[in-house]
Amino acid sequence: TLPTRTEILRGVNSLEIRFLDHDGRWHRDWPPITAPIPEAWMARPRAIEFGVELKDFGSLWRVVEISG
Repeated sequence: TLPTRTEILRGVNSLEIRFLDHDGRWHRDWPPITAPIPEAWMARPRAIEFGVELKDFGSLWRVVEISG
């Protein structure tokens, strides 16, 4: 199936995503580049933080806790 593109939000200036590890450190990539393999492939982040900057509303940040 060919992918389709759907605009769901207009006026987005930037988008940032970070991942919280079990030691309380934030990372821009998951799994972290320095994580041991293969353990890193099985680990989940404790939380994911989403930041979006909107043209007409400013910056919004949300943190989503990951269970498990």
